[in-house]
Amino acid sequence: MTDRRRILGPLDASPLTFESESVISALEGEASSKFQLKKLHVSQPSSGDDKIFVDMGLVTNCEGSCYMEIDNTLIQVSVYGPRPIRGSFIDTATLSVECRFLPFLTESKEFANGNGRNSLTEIEQRLSSFVYSCFVNTIILSKYPKSSIDIFIKVISVDSYDTNFIKLTNYLVNCASLSIVDAQIEVKDIITAGYIPTSIVTSFTNLHLPNDKIVGLYISDDTDAEIDDEKVLSSMIMECNKKARDLRSSLNKYLIQLVK
Repeated sequence: MTDRRRILGPLDASPLTFESESVISALEGEASSKFQLKKLHVSQPSSGDDKIFVDMGLVTNCEGSCYMEIDNTLIQVSVYGPRPIRGSFIDTATLSVECRFLPFLTESKEFANGNGRNSLTEIEQRLSSFVYSCFVNTIILSKYPKSSIDIFIKVISVDSYDTNFIKLTNYLVNCASLSIVDAQIEVKDIITAGYIPTSIVTSFTNLHLPNDKIVGLYISDDTDAEIDDEKVLSSMIMECNKKARDLRSSLNKYLIQLVK
């Protein structure tokens, strides 16, 4: 006796149907227009001569995500939370940031035995700490008691000439900022960052105050700039703020277009 269920499938199975060519063409045209729309509003020269591509919500198993391309630099940020945590009650949420390079980007001896590594490298710890310092006072943690917000940064590719990671540090902040927006986490304002070739990065946010507030400042160890003079440092910060404002303008247009 033949088991007919193996041939016909379960009783409540849905038959396989195929869309007509006109429907497929319409769907492909809609997807192409959305792609061009994102590229149009975000690929504007924003920080220096950089052109960026942004796509939000690609990672489906987290609350918010953002993918960013700048030349050969590829970054993906995922935000998990606010998630409830066990233990005693705390009146604010806890924030954690973890930045990791893909294994083929590192030359650590820890990969030689094939066992991988558990801890972060020195540069990964430095980048994670900088991003954390920028967002810990910007996210309204008091809105999420006894919760945790975890930001995971994955560096897929880095430009070879970005040896001091100034450009990478700049866009880690911007990509993380958009992923937090995608997660719909309450913040005082959106953070944007700007950088200049003299190896300095500044992140700022407008907290509805008369002046922009700087929430992070990153200076490379191998900078050749003479920054002992206060006037030189002030001019560098002003230039970074200008780049950050330009990028903020492009990101605002992108976010407004997404909700239309």
